[in-house]
Amino acid sequence: MCHKNELLSYFKNSSVKLEKQKSKNNATKNLQIILNELGFKDELQFDKYGADGGYGNLTQQAVASFLAKNKLNGDGSFIYKSTAELILRRHDTLDELQVLALDLETNKVENIYCYKSKQKVKIQALQTLLNELGYGNILQWNKYKNDGDYGNLTTKAVAQFAKDNKIDVDGKILTKKLAQLIVDKLAAFYGKHWKQHSLTEIVNDKSNPLVDFTASNFVGIRVVADKDFVPALKRINEFAKKSDV
Repeated sequence: MCHKNELLSYFKNSSVKLEKQKSKNNATKNLQIILNELGFKDELQFDKYGADGGYGNLTQQAVASFLAKNKLNGDGSFIYKSTAELILRRHDTLDELQVLALDLETNKVENIYCYKSKQKVKIQALQTLLNELGYGNILQWNKYKNDGDYGNLTTKAVAQFAKDNKIDVDGKILTKKLAQLIVDKLAAFYGKHWKQHSLTEIVNDKSNPLVDFTASNFVGIRVVADKDFVPALKRINEFAKKSDV
């Protein structure tokens, strides 16, 4: 979150631009960190240089790739506040996109994303993605936001998304085909490595000290925790079971 705030704070007004230059600054460093998380690490050569704060050819290349992916013009040599806001908007929905993608990979979509599902956090993710795809009016987003209730409004939004993609369903279940369409449409805005910080990638990295821990008595997104913290998580889960929460 601090990277986002620090990047936005650079733009005092809409006329200020962050541009290619020899000197280094924190705004560029934060931009590089966020672009890497959005999947543009190849363009940045992030594994080699990291976030060095210098707006040079590599950062220009990453920004240009982001602009192209998001159907915007520009050579990447500078960004205004409006572009920074779009970059942060994509970053804000990245976690939700990774959640749905993971459920697709583990073949759990149709058991989770369905009418009156109790998986509130997962449904919130779906609602966020549907809003990003332009179905906020059907969801009555301004009133309810992502409330986690797979009720009539979410059913209508899923059904309309299906209809717009020439698929005939009633919207009460998000099918694997629909989930894949949502992921594909939104992933098009990101870089090649947009999954690099997802739960699947972290857990499969054998050099990483983090492990996947699923608390059986909690509803929501699986968590990744340091190995040393797992015993504490288990005790919390045992307490939750005893307390029936």
